[in-house]
Amino acid sequence: EALATAAGEAAVGDARPLAAAKYKVQIAKTLVKRALLATV
Repeated sequence: EALATAAGEAAVGDARPLAAAKYKVQIAKTLVKRALLATV
């Protein structure tokens, strides 16, 4: 699970969201993590 979390962080590490879209970065992290965990 830690590796999936790290992958999610890496996927959006350079993201520069607009003020109204900051929540989307967290959504992207969560989606990457869930996708990786679903494949195991």
